[in-house]
Amino acid sequence: MLNPITESNDERQGFVLTLDEIAREGARKMLVEAIRAEADECIQRHKEVRDDNGRALIVGNGQARPRNITVGSGTITMKTPRVNDRRPGAKFTSKLLPPYMRKSPKVENLLPLLYLKGLSTSDFKSALTEFFGEGTAGLSASAIVALKRSWEAEFDEWKRRRLAKQYVYLGADGIHVSIRLGEDRKLFCS
Repeated sequence: MLNPITESNDERQGFVLTLDEIAREGARKMLVEAIRAEADECIQRHKEVRDDNGRALIVGNGQARPRNITVGSGTITMKTPRVNDRRPGAKFTSKLLPPYMRKSPKVENLLPLLYLKGLSTSDFKSALTEFFGEGTAGLSASAIVALKRSWEAEFDEWKRRRLAKQYVYLGADGIHVSIRLGEDRKLFCS
């Protein structure tokens, strides 16, 4: 007879947390290496660019201060390499991780979906901190309200767009409410 081996909930929970931590650390290491390779490539590509005294104008300059970035595997803290570009009017900016990016585009796209699904403004931080971990930036109620304002502005602009082109389809949506309010049946169309 076979006896099933069951794990206690505590052991399984510890394994899941460890798995998440491994994924987060792997994402952090890969992102740091990719940005370091991008910076090194920029320095290497411009190694011949020199000033009048023969010094390189584009050099590595240590690391930036640690910052939190929220990605699909959670919030990671990382230091990115700095590049000192002393050419007039030039500045190195990572294409992978722009200077003020705090959330990956996938996480950014998640916020309107959660709002449309009914997650209240005040619940965003607690719900997403549970998923992405502590230190998640840009998920406070005020940040969500600011995002909501920008979505409303985009929607208002969309409503005012010109409809000069010919359209083949016209869609309508409606709901039938089966509540009796008097003798009439109620139908709502939008």
